[in-house]
Amino acid sequence: LARRPLTAGEPSPQLPAGTIRVRVLDASERPVANADVQLGSMGQSGRTQQPGRSDAEGIALFEKLATGDKQAYRVNVLYQGAKYSSMPFRLPTDQGFDVTMRRLETTSDPRDVVLYVGATSLELKDERLKIVQQARLVNIGQKTYVFPEQGTLVKLPPDVMAFQAEEIMTDQHMLQVKGEGVRITGSVPPGE
Repeated sequence: LARRPLTAGEPSPQLPAGTIRVRVLDASERPVANADVQLGSMGQSGRTQQPGRSDAEGIALFEKLATGDKQAYRVNVLYQGAKYSSMPFRLPTDQGFDVTMRRLETTSDPRDVVLYVGATSLELKDERLKIVQQARLVNIGQKTYVFPEQGTLVKLPPDVMAFQAEEIMTDQHMLQVKGEGVRITGSVPPGE
């Protein structure tokens, strides 16, 4: 499963302070023109999203942004239901930031997505059974798997009292459907 990372980012002395240059590439390292790019920011005034598009060379430029440690940024590239996200980063006060995003083809065929790690623990407490299940999925294919728009249902007993899912920083979400189970939405790029 050794692969090139889908995203990479680093400070760039070639860019002016307050500038983020996003380079969108395909699986063959060719620039992707007209890619849907979003710049998310989180600071003292809350969260915002700024849309952008890559040019013919696969570059999207965001300028005149706040620098320093009071503002964090994250680049997202949206494609056919998949969301590719960079790690959050802060802008240096003296230079810009370069981000490379690799956008892969997508698939709705789940055969390449397998349960990689699974662990279940049971705890009896106040005449109730608490079940904690940890699971990791891995996509062993070359394309990003996109869950169906309505999600994939994982059935649970109809009398489940509560369900909690750990929040993660991807587009994957788990939502309880009372009496049915849990619906998983989002996408799984190649790898874990």
